[in-house]
Amino acid sequence: MSQPDTGDGTRYADGAVISDDGQRVAYTDVRYPPTGPAKGHALLLDRSTGERQTVDVSQDGSTPERAVGGLSLSADGTVVLFNRSDTSPVTANDQNATTFVRDLAAGTTRPAPFGRPTSFGSLSADGRSVLLMAGVVGPTTPTLPPLFLWDRVTGQGQLATVTKDGGPATGYPGRVAMTGDGRTFVFESLDSDVVAGDTNRTWDVFVRTLPPAT
Repeated sequence: MSQPDTGDGTRYADGAVISDDGQRVAYTDVRYPPTGPAKGHALLLDRSTGERQTVDVSQDGSTPERAVGGLSLSADGTVVLFNRSDTSPVTANDQNATTFVRDLAAGTTRPAPFGRPTSFGSLSADGRSVLLMAGVVGPTTPTLPPLFLWDRVTGQGQLATVTKDGGPATGYPGRVAMTGDGRTFVFESLDSDVVAGDTNRTWDVFVRTLPPAT
């Protein structure tokens, strides 16, 4: 399914996600240069037609090679989320965003509306809701970066990782996942204050359901 060797060095296909009907597959295709980070593209293959198109398209239509990953795909395969970990511009004003959503039907690429790096992006089935961890996760991350739900229709963001009294949760971050309707999600955290009495100081999984979108 992935691209054949093009003769410009060994390429690696990775991070595949698939549409609900199995006909569209998004994946990254990158090469490792002698020095520097791996760069390439996020691609989408339509298995019905054989068409293969670049997903990480800049808003001006350019397609420079990037350090890309973290793909998520809507149920019908027409909306693709990707993360960019280098400094190549995607939109005219990225505002330090590192997560972008490509709407293939509209031909647009939009950055996540946060003025700092984001990670663990995930799309709802209809592509309307985007679950984002607002912060970079790494071995030195001291506390749980806030988890937000971004509504691409209204443009509003909603804090998702909160304690019982409504305050922002703390803890060491882990993986996240979201239901198809974008209203219920799960996340991992180590040594967290999400719920009272969580004193085992080990990894736990939390589930949160948000009120219906308006």
